[in-house]
Amino acid sequence: MKKISIVVPFLFIFLVGTMFAGCGSSNNPAPAALSVSTATLPNGTIGVAYSQTLAATGGTSPYTWAVTVGTLPAGLTLAGATGVISGTPTTAATSTFTVTVTDASSATASQSLSITIAAAGVDTTPDPFSFTAQADVTLSTVITSNTITIAGINSPAPISITGGAYSINGGAFTSTDGTVSNGQTVAVQHTSSASNSTVTTTTLTIGGVSGTFTSTTVAAAGADTTPDPFSFTAQTGVALSTVITSNTITVAGINSPAPISITGGAYSINGGAFISTDGTVTNGQTVAVQHTSSASNNTVTTTTLTIGGVSAAFTSTTLAAAVDAAALYQSLCAGCHILGTVDTTGFAPDLSGLNTVPSNFTPGVATAHNGATITLSAAEIAALSEYVLAN
Repeated sequence: MKKISIVVPFLFIFLVGTMFAGCGSSNNPAPAALSVSTATLPNGTIGVAYSQTLAATGGTSPYTWAVTVGTLPAGLTLAGATGVISGTPTTAATSTFTVTVTDASSATASQSLSITIAAAGVDTTPDPFSFTAQADVTLSTVITSNTITIAGINSPAPISITGGAYSINGGAFTSTDGTVSNGQTVAVQHTSSASNSTVTTTTLTIGGVSGTFTSTTVAAAGADTTPDPFSFTAQTGVALSTVITSNTITVAGINSPAPISITGGAYSINGGAFISTDGTVTNGQTVAVQHTSSASNNTVTTTTLTIGGVSAAFTSTTLAAAVDAAALYQSLCAGCHILGTVDTTGFAPDLSGLNTVPSNFTPGVATAHNGATITLSAAEIAALSEYVLAN
């Protein structure tokens, strides 16, 4: 009994001591040391948007970032709350700098980084631009166009003009060749004609791209520049990707030169060269229009000519795709009587009795025939008729 009394108090003291010893310890390990995990950054190009996010490990979030030594490339900035370096570089150079991250416990870590910004490939070809034509302007008057904004270039582009003068960013008008930069604005100017109903044209060229500005003077008092209605004959079944010329119309019903313009093609006056720029036409002159047909089968191309406010359209429709008559016949006919012979190919639906030209079919119209409803194009009817009669 004495041995038991000694062991029990000892065990009790051991357990109690262990419990109290555990009360002073923590289950949360200390955070890892803060460090910047981004070791390198990609390079950039002038004029090309740049965005990269810096990363850190360890420490206690949230993090804040700052450039503490050196500077970022021109055009780039660092967002302190997110660590994002972004912007559009503006200068070709290599920038070396140090970024420092600070965590919620004010611990810091730094990393030296660099970014090289390269010059962009030279592009001096601007996006297409256009000027709005002006009509009924006063004779012998300085006429100024609308303003266009240069876009699509990353280097100064050559600028030149014929038949007038140009102004950059609202400056003085000049006709001397020069250069223009992306984002600048340009307007052109010329003196209108001293004659009624006459077109004056100015052509501005920037980096090889041209745009024309035209002004048409007012008609003379009592002048009639509205012609009689005119029309062009539509052409069908034309070859693909082919220059198609309309019939010729004769201008009538005017007693003064009338403005003429075109969309979707070109026009010729009295058999002259085909052009697409605005001009004038007089009573009795002949006009034809021209365009290139579609590169796709059975497709319409439209050209619209306007004379003195009166318009007419010229259309051409390309030929339909070739019809495989044999395949078409087999896809439609089963038990068809062809010149007294029964077709046993077994295809459906039944077109029994189709042993002559199928005159009962109307192109593009669903037609009932021996219990089936069939729609055939004109080309299919013609091909199928030829095939049936030949067999």
